[in-house]
Amino acid sequence: MRIRDFVSLTKPDVNLLIGLTTADGYCLGASAQERTLAAAGLTHTVVGTVLVASGTATMNQLMERTFDALMHRTAHRPLTVGRIRSSSALAFGLALLAGGAVELAMAVNSISAAIALATVAVYLFI
Repeated sequence: MRIRDFVSLTKPDVNLLIGLTTADGYCLGASAQERTLAAAGLTHTVVGTVLVASGTATMNQLMERTFDALMHRTAHRPLTVGRIRSSSALAFGLALLAGGAVELAMAVNSISAAIALATVAVYLFI
């Protein structure tokens, strides 16, 4: 089990884009309301969103590991080759999801947390 394997579960390239678009949306929303940009609000929003997105990516790879083993592009992912146990990936993914939801609920607002968790449910189960 290597840290690099756990990081790969989070799909960092995708989450970089999610973090950037979240920051853009926050900045556009702040300017639309003619408020000054709150650095702490921006930071908490981006961190919470990226944590939730990382947990979602981890859970998605966990759910699709048998299919990933069949495709050349995804056959060498840590879960499919056994470098990470399913139980470890589950705990890691749930911790990221919970951490992100708590960050959003406590430091941003409960609506942001609810929307993030609804997005997780739609992405993973619908």
